[in-house]
Amino acid sequence: MMITSRDNPIYKHIKKLMTDKRAREDAGVYVVCGEPFLLREALAANAKVETVYAECVADLTAVNVQLMSPDLLRSLMPVDSTASLLFTVQLPKMMTCVDPAKRYLVLDGVADPGNAGTLLRTAAAFGLDGVIALEGTVNFYNDKVVRAASGALFTLDLLAMNAEELVSMKVDMYVSVVPNANETVLQPQELRGMRGCLVIGNEARGVSEIMRSAATQLVTVPIYGDSLNAAVAGGILMYEFSG
Repeated sequence: MMITSRDNPIYKHIKKLMTDKRAREDAGVYVVCGEPFLLREALAANAKVETVYAECVADLTAVNVQLMSPDLLRSLMPVDSTASLLFTVQLPKMMTCVDPAKRYLVLDGVADPGNAGTLLRTAAAFGLDGVIALEGTVNFYNDKVVRAASGALFTLDLLAMNAEELVSMKVDMYVSVVPNANETVLQPQELRGMRGCLVIGNEARGVSEIMRSAATQLVTVPIYGDSLNAAVAGGILMYEFSG
């Protein structure tokens, strides 16, 4: 049966999942908005897809499909989106331990969903093993983060913890900063071959003091202007870190 009314409880539930962190945690699922190729990526990565919401069942016979009228489906999507379907995915179990032999991106208070999602997507593209969200970082399953991550959530190990917990794990940390005059910093290319954590800070404040103090090495991207967007700086550093 097709959902055709905004009063339908399923429609209301999906809408709430897209905007409410508590609702996602209570239901144990998050919502992905995209094209069929993104659904195929999720299934190929063994993400636990629960239900697909679409206008028709064409090419979707391998999954549970709930039909939804085009106008309702479109009302759940961003205005500028070209997505043709939505699907819910079970929230994966968060990892609790960092492997010092692997490479992780650490988001230290990255608040902008677009930046966070782009950093996740870049981490997956460059073959990092996981992403760690510290306190103050936007939720991984925020609707805008999910869209910007474009499937990265299906393949990366994901962790959420506070800075003290991460520091206690005794892994090498390469912390991105705008250096003070008396600080010794690595250049991006010096990250090649390193293992551990690459830390990117808040868009306005930079990294927290605890992460700066715990750094194995500070690292910076040399620039000639005022500053770099957090996602751009992170992309440059991850390219070298993955080498």
